[in-house]
Amino acid sequence: MSTLGAEKTEDCEQETGFSIFMIEFHTKSVIINNNQNRHHASDHRLVLLTRRFASIIHQPYRRMLPDHYVLGKQKKEMGMQDTTFRENVVIITGASFGIGQHLALQLAEKGAWLALAARSQEKLNAVSELCAKLGGRVVAIPADVAEPALCQHLIERAVQEYGRIDTLINNAGIGMASRFDELQDLTVFEKVFRVNFFGAVYCTHYALPYLKETRGRIVGVASQRAKFPSATADAYTPSKHAMVGFFDSLRIELADSGVSVTMIYPSWVSTGISTRALQRDGGQTGTLSKHEKNAMPVEVCARRILKVVAKRQREDIMTFQGKAGLWLKLIAPKLVDEIARQSTE
Repeated sequence: MSTLGAEKTEDCEQETGFSIFMIEFHTKSVIINNNQNRHHASDHRLVLLTRRFASIIHQPYRRMLPDHYVLGKQKKEMGMQDTTFRENVVIITGASFGIGQHLALQLAEKGAWLALAARSQEKLNAVSELCAKLGGRVVAIPADVAEPALCQHLIERAVQEYGRIDTLINNAGIGMASRFDELQDLTVFEKVFRVNFFGAVYCTHYALPYLKETRGRIVGVASQRAKFPSATADAYTPSKHAMVGFFDSLRIELADSGVSVTMIYPSWVSTGISTRALQRDGGQTGTLSKHEKNAMPVEVCARRILKVVAKRQREDIMTFQGKAGLWLKLIAPKLVDEIARQSTE
């Protein structure tokens, strides 16, 4: 499948499914409103409706648009080369695999000057070599973003190499797969927060003076789960909620500085993150989530991120279901809770 086709062509399937859902939602709302005292019947209908909506949320990412549309789009993009990131100094954390790796590769093709950070020097070197072959200028800087001193070194090393910072992409993150009430202590919980939340805060803190000088861009790669509750109180969802709260507030603080803050909310992406999620003992799950098997291709996700970052957009909620879920959360929060519970593996 063409990733361009995959990127643009799920809407017909999603809109059809959601139309069915809306009909069911309206019908059952009338029934429930006319029988307010029949709580058990209402709860039963709510469960049925939840299962229907949950099945829509996890539809496979597979439908394509007609070939003539895809080809026309490709021709249009070939004739309109975006120079936004040419010689743009971009720092990417979590750049050794997944979304970070593909952001680096696509930015290299655009002629960006890259400072790539991750814990593994070997993996960073491999990605750096690929970026150099694609035309990008690149420096690999090993760093664990959970350590503030290493975040400071990352920023200073990038400035030493390029003389400035134009874009900071806070992408590093780890998952967690454990119930809160199963934790013997909070060691793993705190580790996830140090990477997902404080790692982004540390890097932003040290980079901000340079970003103000260039009127640059700050990017936070969060998760769709940062907009909704999760069925388990592991550290992943709370850390992403904290990340969003910080960057949304920072956006207001920096309103007159010329620095933009863009938040990214992907749903499941084919990165293998579920296999590396931490269990209560600190070990990785080693198991691929069923949701990730039909997830958005990582190169499609990276392309979309760069598109919204180039335009300095406020945020990008990447799925129709996520956008619809925000509306549903306002009028039926209990239903959203049920959807989260039904969707948990």
